[in-house]
Amino acid sequence: MKKPKLPYPLPTDLIEKFQNQLGTPPDEKVCWLGPKCTPAGDPYICYNKVQYSAGMVSFKIYNGDVPHGVKVAHTCNNRSCVNPQHLVLGQPRATTALNLRERFYEKTKREAVPRPNQTMPCLIWTGTRNKAGYGTMVINRKRKIATHVAILVETGEAVPKGKIVMHHCDNSQCVEFTHISVATTAENIEDRRKKGRTAHGEKHGTKTKPESVRRGTNHGMHVFSEEEVILIRRTYDAHNAARGLIIDLTRFFGKSRGAVESVAKRKSWHHVPDTAHPEIQPVPLEKLKKFFKKWPKGDAHKLTKVSDLQVREIRFLAKQNAGRTGVFPALAKRYGVSRALIRQICKRTKRNEIPDNFDELAGLAPLFSVALLASESRPR
Repeated sequence: MKKPKLPYPLPTDLIEKFQNQLGTPPDEKVCWLGPKCTPAGDPYICYNKVQYSAGMVSFKIYNGDVPHGVKVAHTCNNRSCVNPQHLVLGQPRATTALNLRERFYEKTKREAVPRPNQTMPCLIWTGTRNKAGYGTMVINRKRKIATHVAILVETGEAVPKGKIVMHHCDNSQCVEFTHISVATTAENIEDRRKKGRTAHGEKHGTKTKPESVRRGTNHGMHVFSEEEVILIRRTYDAHNAARGLIIDLTRFFGKSRGAVESVAKRKSWHHVPDTAHPEIQPVPLEKLKKFFKKWPKGDAHKLTKVSDLQVREIRFLAKQNAGRTGVFPALAKRYGVSRALIRQICKRTKRNEIPDNFDELAGLAPLFSVALLASESRPR
């Protein structure tokens, strides 16, 4: 239900009720607190079972009417105050800007001596700071970075979206307007690089504060211990020429191939030296091969298309009809497979483990019919 508009001039009984609850307005320097306040701190007064803003009532009693759509805001930054001398017309954002400069510089302190390459000493922020050490300030119920507020106070314009504020004095607590400028993240990184302040090499956190880095067994997602890392590396170095060594190590330790390979080739666990745990010896190759899984071949494979006997027959017939045209198509049609498979079997690129034992194949039916052989033998 929409609340009815507060009339002007105000009813006499409403004015009397307001003055009976609060009395006369105090001095200009003193805030005049409302009779009752909402949980957010806004004062109110009830009239005809309707809740009205006590600040609006105070302004209409002592200052005059309020145009439609215009709000009453505070210059004292006290939301519970109804002192008519602290109330002005306008949006809260605009009225807050009246004393924003004063609020901002109240929380700063000037250093005595300027820093290197600076003509003016830094202006240190003494208010609240975030976890990164940068000052913060609340404006219109939103927390802003102090350097962004400094740009707003001095230029009247907010920092554009996607931009940051860069320090020329390299002091994160400084809010001096001449020491900061609006820039992009790439420009800030380039400025840091030119000044030699980028954390790399010996300046990196892993070198300056090694105890703060979670690695090895201190990491929550580790899958190896230091002893297992040394065992993998020494086994890999001892049998580096062995075929399928990474796969054997993967089956031996029961871990993923990527994890084992990164450890064996020193792509991870850099902090563990190869000289650690000298008592650990490499795993013998015979022990690793016990975990080798032999895949079924030939007749034992469930997806085989031709048996071992048929492989010998194909090779026997191909040898018997060597030099003739249409041998591979005839063999493919006879055994119901592709020509490519027949060609691979005859050239021993597949099923090369089957020996060429043709003794029992002497009575095998010929590949081509007698009539076809006779027609080919006639002179043309």
